[in-house]
Amino acid sequence: MCDKRNFNLVLSNQSKRTALLVHDLLDEDGHSSEVLQELETFSLALLHRKVNFSAAGFFDMNLKLVSRMASVMAPVILFLIQNDNRPRAGRRPRLS
Repeated sequence: MCDKRNFNLVLSNQSKRTALLVHDLLDEDGHSSEVLQELETFSLALLHRKVNFSAAGFFDMNLKLVSRMASVMAPVILFLIQNDNRPRAGRRPRLS
């Protein structure tokens, strides 16, 4: 399992790789002025924006948060599985 630093490192590396590919496209000839403008805008956005994931802008999603959510939900799920009182065929539900 990768930790938060590795997760952010992977995202950062992919962002840099994408920026390099965009710059390679900018160096090629034969693109229309509209395409060149879009590539330049995208290149600037990659350069100046931090790469992260958020939950509809409410909070940042990172590996630390996801692992905390899993650690909170695991006991709840186990409790629900162990205390399953749904009636099954040929069995009456337990009455407390």
